[in-house]
Amino acid sequence: YTFTLQSGLRFSNGHALDSSDVVWSLQQAVQQQYVGSEALDHLAEVANPDKDTVTITLSSPDPTLPRTLAGRAGIVYDEDASIDYARQALGSGPFTVSEFRQSVSIALRGNDSYWGQAPASSQITLRYFADESSMVEALRNGEIDMALPLSAATAQSLSEDPTLMVATGESLNKTTLVFNNDADSILSDSQMRQAIRYLVDTAVITQSQADASQELGGPIGPLDPGYEDLTGLFPHDTDQGAALASYFGTSYYGGGLRFVVQQEYATLATTIASQIEQGGVPVNVEALAENDYQVRIDSRQFDLTLRTEDGDDSAAQYADP
Repeated sequence: YTFTLQSGLRFSNGHALDSSDVVWSLQQAVQQQYVGSEALDHLAEVANPDKDTVTITLSSPDPTLPRTLAGRAGIVYDEDASIDYARQALGSGPFTVSEFRQSVSIALRGNDSYWGQAPASSQITLRYFADESSMVEALRNGEIDMALPLSAATAQSLSEDPTLMVATGESLNKTTLVFNNDADSILSDSQMRQAIRYLVDTAVITQSQADASQELGGPIGPLDPGYEDLTGLFPHDTDQGAALASYFGTSYYGGGLRFVVQQEYATLATTIASQIEQGGVPVNVEALAENDYQVRIDSRQFDLTLRTEDGDDSAAQYADP
């Protein structure tokens, strides 16, 4: 990979930012094992043939490198600065930190040394709230200009207030129906897994969930690299699912599929179970407390479970045997 830097880059302290800072920062990330440095394992060499150019040589192909460098592992630090990053901030983006009060707020002000277009607001204060209700109260009282609610129910409630505007969008969160394909699980057979996929009506489920944006055909979402719409691979078809499942006979299911979930997923699991049972496949839903749930998952005593992924590379775990 060869990268060409913007001209005239400067850090917020006025120091020039050039390719030597980039090389030093990547070297420090690997040597000091900064957060996210494991994504740089394929780096073989980082060099700067001139002040505006950086070349990265890999030990093996890594198509995710540009995305990695756009995240935590790609932060460029000022090699000539001597500061305590635990107490001070120094960067090259449109804002710099003017004040930090732990667990209370972070105040940002525009970076006069920023190379790009100046931000629309010269200062922004981010406040922390202990709970969502306190945040909503502050919003309604005009103490804050914008809030990020955690629950769909709160967003729905706020949308009914004519003095407020609610904007919605997509996130990296994906709720996934996970199959246990261990040799001693019913779902170790690919035909049985296909039957379940035909029986589950993801469109109906998506419409019933207030915080769902769209149905997915796999664990890779539209904001993830490599996304492809695969919902057409197994469209909802109860007859097709039932036909595939009927091959095994009722004795094959034993007491039914073990659908083990945490308590927060109980309603959703019941809905999915009822759809599967329409194809003649018995399902037993068990909604457990977090600790009990984890014991069951770790001991592999389940056939189905539900989990929510919140990262852009979470799909990789399903490819790891």
